[in-house]
Amino acid sequence: MMKLSAISDETIKDEFEGLGISISKAELIDKCKQLCLTYQVNPADLVTEWVAFALNKSIHSITIEALHSFEKEFERDKTPKPSRAPGGITKSYLREISLNESFQNENDILSSYGGSPQSSKKRSSPPQTPINKKTAFVGGTAGLLFSPASFSPTATPSRKYSVRSGKGEVILSYGTNTSTTLPKNDTVKIDVLKKFNTTKPFRYMYQKLVDKASVLDLAIDDLADFIKQRYNIENVHPVCFPSQDEVTVIGRICCDSNGKLNAKSILLESSNKYSGGKTIPIDVQKLQEYCFFPGQIVAMSGVNSSGKLFCVNRLYEPVFPPSYPAPESFGPLSILVAAGPFTTTDSLNYEPLADFMQVVRLEEPDVCILLGPFVDSKHKDIADLKETFEEFFDKQLASIIAATAQTKTHLVIVPSYRDVHHHYIYPQPPFSTPLQKLISDRERVHFVTDPCMLNINGIIVAMTSTDILFQLGTEEAAATSSTDRLARLASHLFSQQSLYPLYPSNDEVLVDYEQCEWFAKVSNIPHILITPSDFRYFAKNIQQCCTVNPGRLTKGEVAGSFARIIVEPKSEDASKAVIDHMYVEVVKI
Repeated sequence: MMKLSAISDETIKDEFEGLGISISKAELIDKCKQLCLTYQVNPADLVTEWVAFALNKSIHSITIEALHSFEKEFERDKTPKPSRAPGGITKSYLREISLNESFQNENDILSSYGGSPQSSKKRSSPPQTPINKKTAFVGGTAGLLFSPASFSPTATPSRKYSVRSGKGEVILSYGTNTSTTLPKNDTVKIDVLKKFNTTKPFRYMYQKLVDKASVLDLAIDDLADFIKQRYNIENVHPVCFPSQDEVTVIGRICCDSNGKLNAKSILLESSNKYSGGKTIPIDVQKLQEYCFFPGQIVAMSGVNSSGKLFCVNRLYEPVFPPSYPAPESFGPLSILVAAGPFTTTDSLNYEPLADFMQVVRLEEPDVCILLGPFVDSKHKDIADLKETFEEFFDKQLASIIAATAQTKTHLVIVPSYRDVHHHYIYPQPPFSTPLQKLISDRERVHFVTDPCMLNINGIIVAMTSTDILFQLGTEEAAATSSTDRLARLASHLFSQQSLYPLYPSNDEVLVDYEQCEWFAKVSNIPHILITPSDFRYFAKNIQQCCTVNPGRLTKGEVAGSFARIIVEPKSEDASKAVIDHMYVEVVKI
């Protein structure tokens, strides 16, 4: 029999705080100890059952009345098979976090993924098998933590992923690393520069054509004013007015058909302000180099003798906005970045995500950025889940938060349009889940929009989970001597002052242009830009911005990569830019 005196108040507190839940009242702790004695369960199991109960009932805090209700349901549901509550979340889906059933000979998730030494000592483990808290999951069955309960009989590990080579190998580096250890910052503050308005619904599919046209028209005018000021252009000629002299026009590149843009199909559409919204074909034969994509706003000089064809003689170089100023002081700062999919296409075991969270646990970076998709709509087995997509996501999220519960690492969660359980729109609102209300240290977990821009201790970080680089690459028509195509594609985001300058958008991306005007706007070049892409991973200096493609954590059935970004403290050399203090590594998972 379990003795009540064997369970201390501190043990109960540690178990709840391990999942980010604060409990301090003596009567609540005594009630939990009573439940452990009455039903012969250890505190870890009791806490996981409580979290599942609170999620189903939308309970945001622990009260004595809530514990009485929990006791009734706990007693009714204490059967060999897990039941499903009216709210839909499996009663024991968080039981996998404690790993009492899956890892009887290993420590639980909190001690392996961040449990404090003090709390870990209070958990039982076989004395003949000492646990190394930092390596307990390496090479083990950590992937089971992230697999859906309904797939436990069939969620077999990926064969190719399991036999991968080069684990932890640095496959690309940028900058100079002057430190042998990952820098730590005791005070990390993250501010969202463009916050999502939670006071009113995010209304989409209600766009009026006149409103959409107004946004697109205004984008031309704003960038035209910027170009005119930079090149001292006094007069912008209407695109369709005949002229025998060389004139300057400004407008948006369009394609004259539904096919891919090419040298023979380029149109220039001007705004109402400059040309009444008229469109004209352009002839680029005289240009030795050019690079166009649909939606690009450009300035060019040439002759329009007939009013029906504009012959381009000169294409103005792209104009970039100013960079964000360097903060008075910054660093040290360490950031780990991973982009989904987080499981291979032949498995729903989520081994790569478990392995990445193990890296986060070992290194304890200041910030960990996770960009979706988390529940990938393109996965071949995703439709066969026996639980709802929302439940599946909540399960992954609970595991991620638990993995860093005893660390100071800030989590930044970015959605993707490929997340099957989330709003299928760009820009995307942040994830909304009942689990958010149960997180006590909410200042450590940040749910943001896609795209978004953050201020991390004075370092401005812009990011988007949408693969805009690949989409631009498929639509681009270029004749250029430049050999760095990836840098050229990324530079379009700055010259167009938008994180999604493509118009019309890709068929998979549904754009709300009124929201896009605000969330995707790049008025100043950030210090760091994170753009995950199916293109090859890279880290480049583009307009004094550290632009990083960390790659995908998985690529089909094989392992992918993640990025490690280190910002060293500001030096006394005033001539060094912020990017000169950065070091980036792309690492194989």
